[in-house]
Amino acid sequence: MLNTAKNIALSALNPKKTDVIVKKVFARFFGGDGSVSAAQNAAWLKDSAQSAEAMFQAEDPALWEEAQEKFQLYHDKDVSRIRDQIPHEIRGAGGAYAMLYFLIRKLKPEYVVETGVSLGCSTHAILTAMEENGVGALHSSDFPYFRIENAEEYIGMVVPESLRERWTLYLEGDAKSLPKILAKVPRVDFFHYDSDKSFSGRQLAYDLVAPNMAAGAPIFYDDAQDNAHFHDLVKAENLQDRFKVIEYRGKYIGMIEGKDA
Repeated sequence: MLNTAKNIALSALNPKKTDVIVKKVFARFFGGDGSVSAAQNAAWLKDSAQSAEAMFQAEDPALWEEAQEKFQLYHDKDVSRIRDQIPHEIRGAGGAYAMLYFLIRKLKPEYVVETGVSLGCSTHAILTAMEENGVGALHSSDFPYFRIENAEEYIGMVVPESLRERWTLYLEGDAKSLPKILAKVPRVDFFHYDSDKSFSGRQLAYDLVAPNMAAGAPIFYDDAQDNAHFHDLVKAENLQDRFKVIEYRGKYIGMIEGKDA
């Protein structure tokens, strides 16, 4: 506890981090939860959801099997490689690996943007699929954990050097990093959101990225059960015909299918 408090204080005193930390804390406590209660949001997600297993198995059983095999290889090889180095404050290297691998392999996007790297599970999945495709570049936004010492060294640590050629990592938080990313890429062919779980953080990313999405390009919001942002986004943007809720490994992922040109 004392070490955590010390690390938070040191991060807050860093002028490059102070404003992001303040905004994160404010969003967590005052960012709101949306127009419906947690129970109502959970019920809506459950009623709307289909399982990833059923969805992807029906779409391409051979590719879904390949995705499961790649996830197991990732777990046995790269997660095992770093397991003893992971601080207990950081979440495990699980995530929606197989689903992301499947989608990148299937869609073959050229420009992918993700937020929220953590140890690098989703990053690893996307980059592995890109290597199989032989095409693609990934731009990732994150912000170092301010509760642990030397936080930068843990971001993406599960990603081996052999996969990093296609990857550019930005560590200033979404509000600063996303505009820089969007200035570098001609369009976004696939967007995966898994960073600031507050309502306002999710909305900020959508407002920045949505105008830059390519025709037909999907948007994914991880952990849609955390608040009613995805529910409210579907209603506000009239996305009733273009959204899906995917149940994957005990949580919900909100998907907005790409709009045709």
